[in-house]
Amino acid sequence: MLELKNEHLFDAWFTVCPLAELLPVGNGGWGTRVIAPVTGGSFQGPRMRGTARNLGADWFLIRPDGAFVVDVRILLETDDGALIHTYYPGIVDLTEEQTAQLASGIFPSMIAPVHTTPRFETGHPKYLWLNRVVGAGIGEVDTTLDPPEVRYSVYALR
Repeated sequence: MLELKNEHLFDAWFTVCPLAELLPVGNGGWGTRVIAPVTGGSFQGPRMRGTARNLGADWFLIRPDGAFVVDVRILLETDDGALIHTYYPGIVDLTEEQTAQLASGIFPSMIAPVHTTPRFETGHPKYLWLNRVVGAGIGEVDTTLDPPEVRYSVYALR
């Protein structure tokens, strides 16, 4: 049996637009799609650090079964100028009450766990190793703040 190993890549803090500025696409058959633009943030780890450009969003989906599915595309910029396209699906673990609020069109004030699987894409020679990383991110989404914040610890699976 193989053992799951990991390497800590970075911790991240991202801000999204205020809840009043979310972009509701509506129910397209797979659930209710809402776009939450990422407005900034930063990341820091042993091999890389930098900021999140104000370019990207979470195209999240609230499925009919109550699952809150994350679908994020953002652009990270390292302190030494590398651009890293970062994308990740995931799940926000909601309570039954939070799911009911979302189903009725109310975005709840909450701190909820989120689990993601980040992937990276860059052409910068120093960070080409990221193109082969499958990541695991654990964190929380905090809509009690204005603007809301998402905090992650991101690991490379080895």
